[in-house]
Amino acid sequence: MLNIMRGVGPTSGYVGLAALFAAVCYYIIFGNWSVVAQALLGLAVVALALYIWAERRTVISTLGSRQAKRGSNSAVLFAAFLGIVALVNFLGARHSIRWDLTQSGTHTLSSQTLNVLSALQQPVHVIGFYQDGDSRRQAAADLLKEYASRSDRLTYEFVDPDLKPTLAQQYQIRDYVTVFVSGDKNQQVVGTTESDFTSALIKLSSAQPKKVAFVTGHGEHALDATDNASYQQAKAALEADNYTVTTLTLASGPVPDDVSAVVLAGPRQPLLDQERQALRDYLGKGGKVLLLTDPGIDAQLDDIVAGYGVSLSSSYVIDRTQSLYPDAGTPVITRYGWSPITKDLPETAFPGVAPLTLPQQPSTGVTVTPLAMTSDSSWGETDIKNPGYSEGVDSQGPLTIAATIEADIAPADGQTQGDQPAKKARLVLIGDSDFASNAYLRAGGNRDMLVNSVNWLTESEDLISIRPQVPEDRGVYLSTTQANMIWLSSVVILPLAVLLAGVSVWWSRR
Repeated sequence: MLNIMRGVGPTSGYVGLAALFAAVCYYIIFGNWSVVAQALLGLAVVALALYIWAERRTVISTLGSRQAKRGSNSAVLFAAFLGIVALVNFLGARHSIRWDLTQSGTHTLSSQTLNVLSALQQPVHVIGFYQDGDSRRQAAADLLKEYASRSDRLTYEFVDPDLKPTLAQQYQIRDYVTVFVSGDKNQQVVGTTESDFTSALIKLSSAQPKKVAFVTGHGEHALDATDNASYQQAKAALEADNYTVTTLTLASGPVPDDVSAVVLAGPRQPLLDQERQALRDYLGKGGKVLLLTDPGIDAQLDDIVAGYGVSLSSSYVIDRTQSLYPDAGTPVITRYGWSPITKDLPETAFPGVAPLTLPQQPSTGVTVTPLAMTSDSSWGETDIKNPGYSEGVDSQGPLTIAATIEADIAPADGQTQGDQPAKKARLVLIGDSDFASNAYLRAGGNRDMLVNSVNWLTESEDLISIRPQVPEDRGVYLSTTQANMIWLSSVVILPLAVLLAGVSVWWSRR
């Protein structure tokens, strides 16, 4: 019997190891402990137990040897090391800390993204439909990991639509995209930037989009053209904040009731009397208007703001110390008044801007707040063909170039509204319209200045923030001389220096 057990012992040991190896391979391949894997694991346990029983004397003597004791000490130390590494990884996964060393904060989530994530009311599940190895998948994964670390309500996964076509058909996927899902609503995103993802979250968690109407018919900036003077990018920026952007012809009648804000962007011809009256009537009912004027152009808009104690100017702001080089007529603004619109706003640039005159003491029920001011060295130039400060003629800086106006609206019947808040008309007035054009919208905080103004007008203060930065092209461009110097130093001089050093060592030791 003893001889039989001795013969069975080594065989059972080999069988046990083989079964254990097969069980692990099965789990790695199929990703689950099915009946087959469990059977292999059970066979491994029984076979190894039989081996230990059959070879118990050898096992006991081996475990009691000096080498076994040393090995056990090493095994304990190794297990402790693995435990420490596992603990560090566990803590790192739960409490990750990252540093963004890029100059522009490329890998730091913007304040708008953080606000949107903290305001999520419903769980959001993100599905990235990308193939393995797709660079867009890795970019999306890196960004979504940051999003998920900031909100417990956001989860994500990645699916290859070619391997799971049923799921792709469920969301009507026809390309490699990222889908944000919340309840019965979903938003598809083609890009993988922070702006794309945050815009999808805003649209997913917001109610019906608010309508912003741009007035047309007086030479205003076009919304759909791609030239530098147009507003195509401004329109896209507003749509990213879940606004519906449309056009409005004031001559056709009053402003529709479904319009949340009216934008008059740089008219080149005067408005008709009935058009100005339509704007006044709209404001008189608690309307919201973004008025962008330009110096040297009389669109006859003074009577729209005169009732609030504000007057427009036809002069040009000149600043030779704080402007966009080399144009002194494009002041760079770093001084802002207190307002949600300009909170944490970086520097902005206004190419060709007119100053505003604000009342010292606004009328009762009217609040006028300066938004942006020029530097002390600026002035309002009245003769742009011969620029130069003329005391007594030109206004000395600092000059206000943007302001907000908020006015209480009395009920039409003169009765109080009880617990209902009083209606307020809101107006944002900026003495320049080109700052929001395609040529300048991405300069500094220009985009945030425009969109934050619309957010304030439509009483969407929760969306007012600093938006994700547009990725910069930080490539290195070399002249022919610089390229030749790099080639000479790396291909010729450095190898030659190494060769000469070797020859020198050989000569000294020969």
